[in-house]
Formats: sequence, C-alpha cells, structure tokens
Amino acid sequence: MYICKLEVIMKMRQLLNRTKCFVLISVTSVFSLLLLFLHGNRYQQMHRTYDTRPTVQQFHQIPTVMYTTTVYEYPDNYTQYFKADLNREVTPLNFKTLIDRPGFCDKNSTFLMVIILTMHSHLELRNSIRTTWGAAARTGRWAGKSLSQSVQYLFLLGINNYSQWNKKVEAEANIHEDILMFDYTESYNNLTYKVLTGLQWLQKNCVDIKYVMKIDEDTFIHLPRLLEKLSSPDWNQSICGFYTESEAVMKTSKNANDFSVYPFNHYPPHVKGNIYFMPFSIASRLVNVSRHFVFNVIEDVHITGILARVIGFRNKYKGFTRAEYSRSIPASACDIATGIRVASTHTSPAYYSEIWNKINDPETCLSIRQQIQKYFAGNAG
Repeated sequence: MYICKLEVIMKMRQLLNRTKCFVLISVTSVFSLLLLFLHGNRYQQMHRTYDTRPTVQQFHQIPTVMYTTTVYEYPDNYTQYFKADLNREVTPLNFKTLIDRPGFCDKNSTFLMVIILTMHSHLELRNSIRTTWGAAARTGRWAGKSLSQSVQYLFLLGINNYSQWNKKVEAEANIHEDILMFDYTESYNNLTYKVLTGLQWLQKNCVDIKYVMKIDEDTFIHLPRLLEKLSSPDWNQSICGFYTESEAVMKTSKNANDFSVYPFNHYPPHVKGNIYFMPFSIASRLVNVSRHFVFNVIEDVHITGILARVIGFRNKYKGFTRAEYSRSIPASACDIATGIRVASTHTSPAYYSEIWNKINDPETCLSIRQQIQKYFAGNAG
C-alpha cells in the first residue's frame, strides 16, 4: 500500500514537472514572438522612407543616398530650387585684381591650367610645388621625359588682414610671376569666391585653355597620370575628382550650411574640393551662371554640385577609385612616383621633396626582388 502511494506521488511530480516545462516553453515562445514583432516594427520605423508606394519597381525609382542608412527622397520643390534667374545678378564677382599677370597666356595654348588655393604664410608649400610638379609644368619634363601636353599653374589669394603679409606676397609674385591676388578677404568662407574669381580671370585672360583643375596647396599631383586620364573619352567631358553621390548637410563645424541658402537635408552629386578638374568650357558656364544664383560658402558643393545642376550637368561625373586617390591619407611616395596613385593630399614640404626624389630616381621604389632580378638581368652572359 505504501509503495503504491509512493508511485502515485512520483507520477504526479513527473506530470507537474512536464506541465511546468510546457508552460515555460509556451511563455518563452510567446514572449520571443512578441519581441520579434516589436523589433520588426521598430526596424521599419528606423528605415522607413518618405515613399509608401508598395511595388519594388516604384521603390527603386526613389533617389538613393550614399553613406546613409536610409533612403532620402528629395522634396517636391527640390528641382525648382535649381532654377537661375538670368535677368537678375544676385552674386556679383566684381572683385579687383590686386596682383595681376597680364599676358600670362599669350605665348601658347594651354591643355591643362591648374589653379591652386593657397594662404599667405604658406610660402614653403608654394616653393615645394614650384620645385616639384610645378617645375615639370614649366619645363614640360617629368623624370627626364616630355609631358604629353602643356600645363600651367597659378596660385590664388585674397587680402590678408595684416598688410605686411600682402607686401610679402607681392614681392614673391614679382619673383615667380605665378600669383593672382583679389580684393576679397582671405578666409574659409570666401573659398567659393576664390575659385570663381580665379576662373573668371582665366575667362578674360586665357581664351585657349582646354581643361582646368582646382587643387589645394598640400596636394601633390602626378601630371602624366592626369594627362593620361584627360586623353580618355571617359574623363574628358566630365567633372572629375573624388565623387560623392549624395552627402548629408552638416549642421555644425566649419562645413555647416546655412539652411536659408540651401534648404534641403542632402547635397546634390558633386566632387570634393581637394582636387577636381573639368573641361574649361564647363567651368566657364559655371562661372557665368554663378552670378545669377545664391552664394554658398561650401565651395566644392556649390561649384561642382549646385551650379552644375543649375546648368543641367547631371550624371556626367567621373570619380577616382580608392586605389587612385584618398582624401584623408597621404599616398606613399613610391605609389605616387610609380603612378599607382594619381594624387596625394596632406603633403608637407618635406614630403614633396621625398616624392620628387623618388620620381627622378625610380629605382629607389623597386622591391628587393625586383632589384635582384634587374641585377642578374644586367649581368647575364
């Protein structure tokens, strides 16, 4: 009798334990499903687009944005914004030329004109350009070989608040004859004016230019590689550089945009300002329309993006690959010397010299294996 009662109790305990497990599993499953449902709703809210149309075909028609986790649909008035009033001048470019170079382009036609944005105190960087790729532009020689096309360059400056700097630059300009200075104040917010006035000066003084390039003073360019690209039909009718399809408008920092000037959350396609180039005919159109359009201090966006869209230039950009150019990391000296990289940014005066030395002595960039192979090849037989 006792044994029977014990067996009944054991079976009841087993049944109770099974029931507890079943309830626990059921509750866990329901809770998991609930979490998945809530997470799914939250995920949809985080990645919801402005468009609620159901079909995949329609979804792909929405302009996509690079470097963002959401799809950005430009508002209805976006296209209307890029209409210029050609009967009204809103951004005059009537600056005086304080340091001029009359006759600069009288000698010969120029295949590529390079305008370099610089600052008064950066004499070392200017001299580094003059003794490296700038010297090649003047002589037409690169590492003992002739450049395939003619290249010229000019440094662009505004007025410094300290008059002694203006006098120093004037004396420098008299020696090197490669500086233009205009009467806008030298500042970050006037970079757009700096480029536009430089291009306007070229319009008036250099009628026979085929291509124009804008670079910063700390950018080393491999001229033969760039001339090679400009000889390609894929590049010679485009605005070229480090291409960005769509970039979010910054609200803070020196790159902050005035919402009253550009009232949208994303910029149009453009190329970044460290280095860009285009046919001079396109650059002239950008200058001409800039006088009839609201001024924007973000130079690269305004010139290669906003104004380009105003003149109807769309989907004709050409971008460097990451292997050819990095905006943030200087290229190795040998990558520039051998032409693997087209340009290098953040280049110090000392690094200019190092790169140039390797360009003129390419064997210093050979690997140990290549040096051994070359040695035995030269001593064979």
